This record gives sequence, C-alpha cells and structure tokens, in this order.
Amino acid sequence: MSLLESLSLEETIEEYRLFYKRHLAGIKHRDFVLNQLRGICEAFSKIEPRVTFLKDVERDKLESRINEFLRENFKEKLIDLYNRKVPAPKPQEKHFNSDKSIEPNIFVTLISSFESLNERHKQELNYKKSFINFVYSCLSNYGLHPDISKRNPSVEKKYNLVLKHFYRSKTERVELRLMMTYDVFDRDFASQFVMRRPIKIKGKLIPFDDISEVRITTTLLKEDEIPLFAEKNRFIWNETEKDEVSFIEHCLDETETYHPNPFDERTHDKGPTVLLIEEARQGLIAYPDSLRIFNSAIEKYEGGKFERNALDDMRLSLEILLRQLLGNTKSLENQMSELGAYQKSRGASNEVTNMFHKLIEYYTKYQNNYVKHNDMVQASEINFVVDLTSTFMKYLLMKS
Repeated sequence: MSLLESLSLEETIEEYRLFYKRHLAGIKHRDFVLNQLRGICEAFSKIEPRVTFLKDVERDKLESRINEFLRENFKEKLIDLYNRKVPAPKPQEKHFNSDKSIEPNIFVTLISSFESLNERHKQELNYKKSFINFVYSCLSNYGLHPDISKRNPSVEKKYNLVLKHFYRSKTERVELRLMMTYDVFDRDFASQFVMRRPIKIKGKLIPFDDISEVRITTTLLKEDEIPLFAEKNRFIWNETEKDEVSFIEHCLDETETYHPNPFDERTHDKGPTVLLIEEARQGLIAYPDSLRIFNSAIEKYEGGKFERNALDDMRLSLEILLRQLLGNTKSLENQMSELGAYQKSRGASNEVTNMFHKLIEYYTKYQNNYVKHNDMVQASEINFVVDLTSTFMKYLLMKS
C-alpha cells in the first residue's frame, strides 16, 4: 500500500519531491545507503505479523538494525517518522450479555482487547514496511516520482530545440530553446521550418539555408523538477548556472517525430498534421483501445493506401475515446447530450461547446455520406479530416 495512495497524481508527485528535498537531499554515500535500504526492504518483506504476546525475535533484531542504520545516515526527523505511533484501530463493538455471569463478559472484553492489539501490531508493521520502501524509492529516483510519465502529454509535454547554423559565421553556432509548449514550438519552429522560412530564435532571424542541424527533445517535467533531474543525471542546474545542453541531451529525443522533411513536397501539407498526430497519439496512451485503432488509421494514412479505411478508423478511434471518457457505449452521433454535460463539468464555455457539437455533427455526416458507405473521399480532404480528428482528440484529452 503506497503512503500517498489517497492523493491525486500531481499531489503524489509533489509530496514525493518535497519529501526528498526535506529528508533525502544531500545524503552521503548514496550507493551504500541504497544498497543497505534494498537489503532492509527484502528482509522486511519476509516478516509477517505475529501474535502480540509472543516475542518476535526476528522482527526485534531487524528493528534494531534499521534504527541504527537510520541514525547513521539520515536526519532525526526521518527517524521520528519511521518510529511514529500508528493510531490505534477502532475496536469492534462487543455486546455484553446481562443475563449471564460476569466471567463470559470478562472473556469478551479480553478477546476484544487482544484483537485490537493484534490489529495495531499489524498496522505498525505494514506502515514501517511501506515507509522503508517509500524511502528507498524516493532516494533511488531523486525525488522524481515514476508517475511523472503518466502526465497528460497533450497538456504537459514541453519541447526543447537545438538549432545549429552558420548564419554570419564561418564556424558552426548553436542556438537553444527550452521548455516550449506545443503551440510555441509549432508557431516558432515546426510550421516555419517545413515551409523553409527563417527561424526566429533569441532575437536572431536565421535563414533556412544557414541551418545545418536540428535536434528536438521533449519532457514531461515541470520547471521546479529540473534541479532533481540534473542531480540524477549529474549535470549542473542552479540559480547561477544551468547546463542547458546536458538537459536537452537527457530528455527524450523525438527529432524524427517532430522534424518534417522540408524538401519532401508531401510534407508541406502534412507538417502541422505530423505534430497533431503525435500529440493525439501521446494523449491516447491512457486509452489503449482507442490508440490501437488510431495507430492503424495513421499507418494507412501515411502509406497513402486504404484512405477510406484510414478515415473510417479515425472515426472509430474517436468514438471509442468518447465512450471511455463518458462511460457509455453510444455511437458518435448520439453522444451530444453526455458530451455537453462533460464539457460543462470541465468549465468549457457555451460557445466552444456549441461549436464543438456542430463540428462533430458535420463530421459524422461527412463520414456517413463519403466514408462509411461510399468510396467518394477526395484526396484534398483527407489531410483536413485527419487534422480535425486529431484536434478533436487533443481537445478532449486536455479536458480529461
């Protein structure tokens, strides 16, 4: 059982980070401490609760070992947290029988007290097991909770750019942009680059022909998590010095995903589509049934074959996503009432809600008239429908 299981995703991530900063940052001999903690976790996993009136020699030895280890390597506050008293469980109500003699009633009282002590013994053991496992996890991850990977990429993903060029220089120069939102990344780089336009970066307008190399990495980290990420990957990141190059290098390299070929004429139409598709795909990771159909659609679309099937798969993927979000099994065209309530509960304006519904209405009509029942799809409309479906999904996932 996790110590943070009752918290939301972001609360869990934040409490994990704060615990590390308060109690674990600056630990000396990290590898040694982690190795000792690992052994303690393994030893604890073999301990089972015992009847309270029996002496538990094995647990007593382990407790003595743990407290000595904690005193040698951690702050006093952490030791206090480990040894804190677990609240006594609420005893189960036992009813006395007034018609019987006092002996059975005393026996009932003793049984009740005995059960309460045993339950407390069990809860204390489970708490200490969980606490030691939590400390080990937090220290080994440098306070960066593994569930950071579960953040919604449609909302949280940030983009980093390395742009190498020879603008007004005989030697190669490097420009960096960090932690851009999707909209900024698309506006300032992707949409410009695919059309071979100059890229504006840090006050410079770098001509396309002077650009020699591009690298794009992404992250789901937030700004205040970067120092821990730097500590984990052994580069400098503090108020006076930030190793931006190392930060970019340690993020996820997605150059091939977000770097359309500007010399491929097919890319000129698909540049924005490539970005939208990837945003939708990342957001659908939490919805595998929808993602599977979506990937099938994109495979057909990018291959330039089975285009009618690709658009039909796009519709089905959107339909499955809505079913999962709204908790029903209705078809796309019959979701308007539930969709309106869903949008309202998440603060969408009436104008956006009405516009979204109207777009879905025409979208389903187009699918039924030109895709679902006929082979009347025009090539010029395929990109538009793919873009529109991806945009629908991105919007819905941002509201989820």
